[in-house]
Amino acid sequence: MGNGIFRMLTAAGLSDTSEMPLWKELWQYFQEHYLNFDLSQYENLGLGGGGRMFSIPQMISMMLVGVLIAAFATLFNKRVLGDFVRVMLQHECHSVEKAKTLEELGYLKNSTIRGALRRNASLRRVVHCVEEENFSSEVAAQREVYEARRAQDPSLPAFVEPTYKMDVNTAHYYIAEKDKYMADIKFEKKGTNLFSLGIVIVCCVALLFVALFLLPDIFQYMDNFVGMFKELGSGKVLS
Repeated sequence: MGNGIFRMLTAAGLSDTSEMPLWKELWQYFQEHYLNFDLSQYENLGLGGGGRMFSIPQMISMMLVGVLIAAFATLFNKRVLGDFVRVMLQHECHSVEKAKTLEELGYLKNSTIRGALRRNASLRRVVHCVEEENFSSEVAAQREVYEARRAQDPSLPAFVEPTYKMDVNTAHYYIAEKDKYMADIKFEKKGTNLFSLGIVIVCCVALLFVALFLLPDIFQYMDNFVGMFKELGSGKVLS
């Protein structure tokens, strides 16, 4: 089978007598025929510029990669972060008084949730930290007092706001009553699973190959179309 593929690649002008890994030959063939096509052959479009152009195939690839990243992010938000949100909703952590620690929620050793509570903006829109809010209130009070002093003494430097450092081991978290319905919808588990992600991946890969395969034909059609109008304008084509 390997010899058959090698003969096929050789017939296509891809392989030579030098030894090259099969995967590298396949990538070279794909790159030369689909990722890097010469636009100078489309004379009527005026896109040649004496060189090759990567931007259009790369743009298509990047768009599909963006779709894949969005699919992975959705799965992560709905399944991983969503499980944490649903546990909070089950514990009815809807106020400062009912806020709970990660240990009470059973997530103390979950490094993913620990990191998300520090950095994930999507999760932090609905999950609030009691200690962080208290810190912000104290800083706001300090700023107000300091700005009053600075108004009387302009020589004082501008207020430097301290940065809050969250201790996820002891911090208390809650989802405000007004945010619980948004949290339930935003992190709803329904419709997100590995099977649906697999379908998205297969569709994106198939669409990428189809788009790159058809791209030369699309440009050729556009070139012929523009050429026809040029000939009509110059009077070479008579009705």
